[in-house]
Amino acid sequence: ADPWLVTEKLVERANSDCSMLGSKFMLLAFPNIVNDKEYQGQIEKLKAHSLNHNYQFIDLTKDFRQSKNANELFLKYHFSEAGHRLAARK
Repeated sequence: ADPWLVTEKLVERANSDCSMLGSKFMLLAFPNIVNDKEYQGQIEKLKAHSLNHNYQFIDLTKDFRQSKNANELFLKYHFSEAGHRLAARK
């Protein structure tokens, strides 16, 4: 299967499920702090998809890069408590 098609269908299903429950769907993109070109392309695709399918999309890259305490936002590959707080505020 085409990985992008699978991603689109999963996101569309989540958006639809939220709508049926009277809620709004929001997708947050994990910050691209390592400047990965492939991942940046995926972020851009998801952003365009959100505009075409009426759900909110937030790319956390800029906010995490601008943080004065960037090293404190992660625990290896996961958000630290501070990273979760920053994402929640956004």
